Formats: sequence, C-alpha cells, structure tokens
Amino acid sequence: MALTYMNVWDPNARLGDLQLMAMASWMNYEELRETEIRRLMIKEQNEPLMIRVEPSNPMAFIITHILLSNNPQITPIYISDQAQAIAHFEDMERLLGMTVCMHV
Repeated sequence: MALTYMNVWDPNARLGDLQLMAMASWMNYEELRETEIRRLMIKEQNEPLMIRVEPSNPMAFIITHILLSNNPQITPIYISDQAQAIAHFEDMERLLGMTVCMHV
C-alpha cells in the first residue's frame, strides 16, 4: 500500500489507503445493487400482468376467505400464498421507493 518503505510509524499514511479501500468497496456494492435493481425491473416489466375482475358481491369474497381460512387442509397452502403475495408487494414497494429516490 502507501509508503511501505517508511521506517517511522505514521498511521496517517495508511489512513488514506483505508479510506480508498472503503470507497472502492462502497462503489462496488453500489454497482452490484444497481445491477440487481435493473435486473428486477426488467423481470417485472416482462412478467405477465394478472388482472382479475373485481367481485360483484364483496360479501362473497369475504365468505370465501373465511371458508378457506377455516379449512384445515387448505389453510397451509392459503397462508403460504398470502405470505408470498405480501412479500412480493413489499419488495415492489421497496424497489419502487428506491428508484424514486434515485431519480430525485
């Protein structure tokens, strides 16, 4: 690193090297993060958008939810699907929030 031939202990000479290493590490992380965000955005743009018709009777939707959540055979599948949907929504919210901050 810097000034390896010095015979006198001077921590300031090496401090610059540490700062450069920290900056290089941070820049590498930022580049990896940007690449990942771009990959996710391209994936999201190419995924088919699933649109369904809203139920005409909202109570039917609520009753179906109650029946599904009370059925012991379907409950584990139903809960895991809900968890995946919530996680996907949170990821997209976080991703879109990050892209909005990057463009500002």
